[in-house]
Amino acid sequence: MKKLIIGCFLFLFCSVSNAQVYQSGPIKVQSLRVTNNVTYVRFSPALNACEGGYHYRMHAKVNNDNTALISSLLTAYTAQKTLGYVFVSGEGKACSPSHILTLDMIEFSQQ
Repeated sequence: MKKLIIGCFLFLFCSVSNAQVYQSGPIKVQSLRVTNNVTYVRFSPALNACEGGYHYRMHAKVNNDNTALISSLLTAYTAQKTLGYVFVSGEGKACSPSHILTLDMIEFSQQ
């Protein structure tokens, strides 16, 4: 029983965190790639959490069920508005063909 409790304790405190990180702007939505399930976003400048990498030219993804965020990204892209903050999860590993950040939230900045 003692080993089980210690094992659970270590698992809880040694697992990789998926907490949100943010980057302040100004950040522009440089391009969008829309698929049937996910929208991919390329930012300018690239997000620091990508650690210099990218996922087929993209930096983050958002599920297409998140219509408010998709609509906001389209607005920022078409109106060339800058974002004040971008919040992502999935950091701790460079963006690559096998890894991409998840976009959780954006904040528009005053123009």
